[in-house]
Amino acid sequence: MGLSVAISGGIILTTLFIAVFALSGITDTILTMGDASTQSSQIEKKIFDTQISMNHVTSESGSPTLNF
Repeated sequence: MGLSVAISGGIILTTLFIAVFALSGITDTILTMGDASTQSSQIEKKIFDTQISMNHVTSESGSPTLNF
């Protein structure tokens, strides 16, 4: 009876260690995705805050292009 308790305890302990290591990998992935999302948001904010001012625009008649 004592041997079966020791074996089942070892199995449970091994399972808990595997679960902890798996969760640490998932947590690292989630944190990495959060950092990437933050960096992406900062870049988008810089793009949206950009203002373009056109002072001199020319086009040749019949041409589909514009010159700035």
